[in-house]
Amino acid sequence: MSIPRRRKLIGIIGGLIIVAFCTIWLQVDDPLVRSIRDRLETIAYDLRLELIPFGDCTPHPHVVIIDIDEHSLSREGRWPWPREKIAALLQQLHQQGVVVTSIDAVFSEPELNPALVVRDKLDPGSPVTPVLVSELERMATSLDGDLKLSSILGEHDIVLGHLFRDGIAAKGKLGQSLMLQAPEQADGLELAELESYTANIPRLTEAAAFAGFFNVAPDPDGQIRRYNLVMRNQGKVYPSLALEAVRVYLLVDKIALESEMIDETPVIERILLPGTLAIPTDEQGRVLVPYRSPGENYNYISATDVLNGEVDSALLQNRIALIGSSAKGLFDLRSTPVHPFLPGVEVHANVIAGMLDYGDINKGLSYPYAPKWSEGVNFSIIVVLGIVLSVALPYLSVIWIFAVSLLSVSALAWFNFWVWSEQHLLVAVTTPLMMIALLMVFNLFLGFVTETLGRHRLKDMFGQYVPQSLVERMDRSLEDFGFEGDRREMTVLFADLCSFTNISETLTPQQLTRLLNIYLTAMTEIIFNWQGTVDKYVGDMVMAFWGAPLKDDDHAYHAIETALAMQEGLRALKPKLETEGLPSFDVGIGVNTGVMNVGNMGSSYRKAYTVLGDAVNLGSRIEALTRYYGTSVMVGEDSRKGQGGFLFRQIDRVRVKGKLEAVMLYEPVCRPPEATPGILEELQRYEKALECYFSRDWTTAKALFKALASDKPDEKIYQVYLDRMSKTSVDDLPEEWDGVFVHTSK
Repeated sequence: MSIPRRRKLIGIIGGLIIVAFCTIWLQVDDPLVRSIRDRLETIAYDLRLELIPFGDCTPHPHVVIIDIDEHSLSREGRWPWPREKIAALLQQLHQQGVVVTSIDAVFSEPELNPALVVRDKLDPGSPVTPVLVSELERMATSLDGDLKLSSILGEHDIVLGHLFRDGIAAKGKLGQSLMLQAPEQADGLELAELESYTANIPRLTEAAAFAGFFNVAPDPDGQIRRYNLVMRNQGKVYPSLALEAVRVYLLVDKIALESEMIDETPVIERILLPGTLAIPTDEQGRVLVPYRSPGENYNYISATDVLNGEVDSALLQNRIALIGSSAKGLFDLRSTPVHPFLPGVEVHANVIAGMLDYGDINKGLSYPYAPKWSEGVNFSIIVVLGIVLSVALPYLSVIWIFAVSLLSVSALAWFNFWVWSEQHLLVAVTTPLMMIALLMVFNLFLGFVTETLGRHRLKDMFGQYVPQSLVERMDRSLEDFGFEGDRREMTVLFADLCSFTNISETLTPQQLTRLLNIYLTAMTEIIFNWQGTVDKYVGDMVMAFWGAPLKDDDHAYHAIETALAMQEGLRALKPKLETEGLPSFDVGIGVNTGVMNVGNMGSSYRKAYTVLGDAVNLGSRIEALTRYYGTSVMVGEDSRKGQGGFLFRQIDRVRVKGKLEAVMLYEPVCRPPEATPGILEELQRYEKALECYFSRDWTTAKALFKALASDKPDEKIYQVYLDRMSKTSVDDLPEEWDGVFVHTSK
């Protein structure tokens, strides 16, 4: 199997293994794997929020934040403020049109009454003590901050905050639990649960009609992405600060918990504010925080400005007001995907705004959530896209692997961002992206390895048989050839020393080796210069071919040029041989063109890149006939066709041993620019003589050949025809004689 085919097969199998791995990765519930998978998804989620945040960069029309900021602290004093000031702040807010106020703080300790503090420090034995005690107790009522605050709490729609926690003693008193349409809706739900709490003092809790927890639990990386709308404490279900504020704002009496049965266990699916909102949650009753871009998405109003009547009431009318702090010293800054130091109160604001903007069932919008079918979509994408890429990528080049992978990633990202921005659906994406990346890297690595192996194999196989320039071309285009067998039209060349046996008998082994090395080196260099492939050396014989391993449209031309150049190189080599005391010699070269089988052939022990076929055998026969005709180079008629770059003369029409069909043999005399008038005249005379021979005008043919032989006694071809005509009478020729001469020896 060739390297490219092996690469494709390995690529497909390896790709399918990667797809299988990714499907397992998506399904496995191992804590480590799950943590890595979740971490990757949170990174993708953060990118979505950064690129496509919620909101339109204008202050929300229904939510305002009352900020206990640095300006307020410097003007009103450090936190905690007196309860009387808190009461005044709440009174101002509702007088200016606020509908619901939520307090992102807890009043877990009663405020000290200064009159009672003084009373408790009086000397019981003093005669004035009874009078002072009476006066101080009278004053205590007017100085009671908790009383003033509780009075305001009872007059307006104010949601107090409390905190659930574990590991400490309960403190304060919890407010009303979640107002459910049917209490049994919460039975069996696996909601987030904490056993203890820090709540407001009973006096305030009893005065306020509404309360909600402000717990915000970060993800493992410390960032807040999810928000509990409901939690369980000591068997009861309680609403969050945001959920309770929205319920009161929308005048909803009771809430419904919608669940479904999974493995015979009820799992919360949605929280319904009947007739108004439907909020999808996860199995713990959490929602994604639909963060708006930080900065201009909420009106931040300094609390001191409210207290001092310095706020335009239009900014407060018909709004939900959240009281919180952006001051660094109050330690309520949270790490979020949209800002590393976001005031905690804005987290609640984002959830409230999200419920009002996207939870309204009458608007046809959807609160952002991760649908349970997203895992099925992920699985389908991995299987379908994975199989397609596993089969396709091994067939592509590096550029196309990058392009197809990038296109797949872009399509997946576009789909993911579209469902997020238009449908508010969070569909997991990192596992399919990981699969695409793994497939791309695997195929690039596989391509690098196979190309490296191919180059090594290429250099090992062809380095001694083809020119370096051809090896480099093959190196750049491994796909254009293969080591497996192929059948194509090519040209083969055989070159053999004349009378080599006689020459070798006169030389020592060292001289013979030196002679062959000089000769074969020179001839191989010429073959390489004309982009030929050296097939083999057999003693003094050189076999080469053109048209493989890389295709060569001019293979016949290159082979004939090589043959002529070899004869010229041989003449140039004679002075060197004489200098080293070695004999000179002649070489017969045969060239033939035809369809051949080419490939890496041999046994399991040894192989060679070679050619086989009738056209190859004919080339060998043609080379052997050069000695019979006395020519240095002969080519077959298929090599002769279409070669206008040479002057040819026809040598004979023959049928070689082992062949039934007759072939025409030609000798390339020279290149057209090299043809002298004498050469052209001799060719004309020769062609006339040959024409007479084949037309049975042997009398004229003999006369012409004799004249040619007289002028060129060294040209054996003329004597060949004279001898042939002297042995046979033209009258003895059969009627079907076509001029074909049959050679009975190889």
